[in-house]
Amino acid sequence: MIDRFGPLPAEVEQLADIVRLRWQACQVGFEKLTLKKNLLKGYIPATGNEAYFQGDTFGNILSYVQTHTRSASMKERKEQLILSIEDVKNVQAAKRILNKLGREETWGLNSNSPLDRRCFFGNSAYFYYPQFILKHCTTFGN
Repeated sequence: MIDRFGPLPAEVEQLADIVRLRWQACQVGFEKLTLKKNLLKGYIPATGNEAYFQGDTFGNILSYVQTHTRSASMKERKEQLILSIEDVKNVQAAKRILNKLGREETWGLNSNSPLDRRCFFGNSAYFYYPQFILKHCTTFGN
């Protein structure tokens, strides 16, 4: 990304990468994603998600856990499935892993309506378009 005033500072590039990572997390089906102390955790709601659990994306997640037994695990806690992946050093490594888990299908989205192209992440709603992400100004749940 280049600004008319010159290259963007590294901090701005990192912030953009974090937003892209959140977008990828939503596409994979995570309602929450954390990267702390080289441990990536993705949280999937365990209830009301039957179609998701029968789809290709969840199959990709299960395959990843089965083929990366030393670094990846999944457990259920408090109505959530938690995918944990060790040795994830930075945001770029997390993005590469989420690319592998990538989502090929779309559940319940109407591509003609921008309001249906949204994901709730934390207390904010994000609206997705092919080239960019717009964060909705209103926070939810507070």
